[in-house]
Amino acid sequence: MRTNIIFWLFLLVLVSMFSSSNVGAVPNDKKKSVGNNGERQREYSEAVNALKDQVFLLSLYSFVDNEGRMAGIEPEGNFITVNKDKFMMQKSAALVLTTFSGSDHMKGILSDFKLKESKNGNIQFSFVMTDGDKSLIFKGKMNKGDNIIEGSIKGKKEEREISVSANIQPVKSHFNY
Repeated sequence: MRTNIIFWLFLLVLVSMFSSSNVGAVPNDKKKSVGNNGERQREYSEAVNALKDQVFLLSLYSFVDNEGRMAGIEPEGNFITVNKDKFMMQKSAALVLTTFSGSDHMKGILSDFKLKESKNGNIQFSFVMTDGDKSLIFKGKMNKGDNIIEGSIKGKKEEREISVSANIQPVKSHFNY
């Protein structure tokens, strides 16, 4: 009889501890989303400022070529850095095969930078990258509250175009290229 009483008391204590610890508690996934919203808003603000300052890094993570083939790519090997009137573009083998320049590396002059912010907070921007006789046009869009860029790269003298997805990040303004 004594073991039954101890068992029921132990069970009652466990149930009361569990129920009291969860009353009014915010589920973990809700806590994360509240924290993520603040973090995402900060990243978005930093991305907008980086675009306005024209000093940023676009880390490309996927592309769709003009034949509809889609591929995920490594951002470490596929990126565009912009520093005011200069750019550097690094492409891995997967992206070299589908783009306009046969090389894996371009650097040169950035021109015709345009930035437009809509009333709802979406950002549209474009610029021209010129390396010698090769010119590429980048057009991108970033939705309000997000630092993901959906864009396209097109050869200035060509009809070929690829669609890209990228993360945008601010970078320090002292590039050496």
